[in-house]
Amino acid sequence: FSGLHGRAGTLDNLFDIEAGHYEINGSKGLYLEKGLYIADLKTGASVDLDDAAMQMGDYAYMIEEMGLFLLKPIIGGLVIHTGSKNVNGIQGLATHYIGRKELEEGHEAMYNAHNLWRRKNKNLKPTVFEFPSIITFKKEKQNVPVA
Repeated sequence: FSGLHGRAGTLDNLFDIEAGHYEINGSKGLYLEKGLYIADLKTGASVDLDDAAMQMGDYAYMIEEMGLFLLKPIIGGLVIHTGSKNVNGIQGLATHYIGRKELEEGHEAMYNAHNLWRRKNKNLKPTVFEFPSIITFKKEKQNVPVA
C-alpha cells in the first residue's frame, strides 16, 4: 500500500534472482541480472505490457515506500504469461522483462491516472448493498392459490 498516494494492490510475487540465462521465454530465453524483480502472472490470451508496467511500477513504488525491499532496489519486472502461443522452450509460457526505467514511467502514469480519476469522481460515493442473511440454491415452493 501507499500511505502517501492512498492506493493499495496485491503483489503476485517478488523474486530475488541470481544472474543468468533462463529458458522462460521461448527458444531465445531471457538473461536476467542479479536482483529483485516484481513478477506478475497473466493468464489471458494476450498481455498489454504498458498496463503491466503501470501496475508493476506502482507495486515497486509501494514496496519501496513501505521499506520492504530488503535493502536491495527493485531492478525490474517480469510479466509471466501462461496463455502464450509459444511452442518453443516451455510451451505456452512467455516471460517479458520490464526494466527499472519503464517501471518508474509506469508508476508516474498510474499516479497521473489516479489523480485524474479522483478529480473527475470527487463526489462519487460507494453503493451500499446488504447481502441477504440466507443464500440458498434450492428452488422455493411458491404458495399458489387454488381457484
